[in-house]
Amino acid sequence: MPDSARVLLSAKKTNNNNNVNISINKPGYAPVIKQKQATFINTITAELPAAIKPDSVQKRVQQIMDLRNRRMLKEVTVKAHKVYHRKKPDLSTSDNLNGPGNADQVIMDTELKGCVNLADCLVGIITGVEIINGIPHNLRTIGIHGPPVMVLIIDGAINNDIKLEDLNPSIIHSIEVLKSGSYLGIYGGRAGGGALVITTKRAGDKSYLEMAPAPGTLRYIYNGFYKAHEFYSPKYDTPQDKALAADLRGTIFWSPNIITGNDGKTTLNYYNGGTKGTYRVVIEGINDDGNLGRLVYRYKVE
Repeated sequence: MPDSARVLLSAKKTNNNNNVNISINKPGYAPVIKQKQATFINTITAELPAAIKPDSVQKRVQQIMDLRNRRMLKEVTVKAHKVYHRKKPDLSTSDNLNGPGNADQVIMDTELKGCVNLADCLVGIITGVEIINGIPHNLRTIGIHGPPVMVLIIDGAINNDIKLEDLNPSIIHSIEVLKSGSYLGIYGGRAGGGALVITTKRAGDKSYLEMAPAPGTLRYIYNGFYKAHEFYSPKYDTPQDKALAADLRGTIFWSPNIITGNDGKTTLNYYNGGTKGTYRVVIEGINDDGNLGRLVYRYKVE
């Protein structure tokens, strides 16, 4: 299971007696170490293509470090005004994989007061979305067959058979609208056309775990594990292969697990696409302490 889920285990003896104790060996997870202040580090280095001069990359890194350490301001006059801040909505129970509140639009239950039909109420509230027969469509991305259908994610579970009009507005706590690719990428193909992350007022309620289970049963929350898909990289017999000339891939190479040596260097081999031009390379990584490293550079294929 790639996501967390509520699991119910049940067992009986051969004589159909349910007087059974069930225990689970849960896997241990390494603790997350948080730092109060982010630090800029350059822990990732790689052997660059011949077209890239390593000294130019190091020079750019040094410029970034100098800018971070040197921030000079001219004399300024600050005028203070009383600002009334809108109370931040409570999205602590949201199952949005991007993080609570990270969405193109957030609709709270206060905006749905007096609502009878959720589909009709959202017409005047939600933006960039067209609701047809109770099904939301993403107007930000319009394909050959019109705007794509958006999925409903209710308390973390994707529901493809439920329409907006089937939901009782009184039980909804928040609706997070995901339309742009930056928010949909984490869901992969499951929500390619967009998504409405709906959190009900019952979400986050784990009181059922405190109840004594029935004899021979055990309830617990299983933390899922997502195994990344392997990125496809073509292999050509010779650089003059005809298939190489027709290679029009948008993403040339991607690897989720690059291991460097003791000197911090590694070597990567891949085929460029069949299109000439400038290619952009992004290298990102994280060390054992949670510090991030990132480097962006470009090279030309002629």
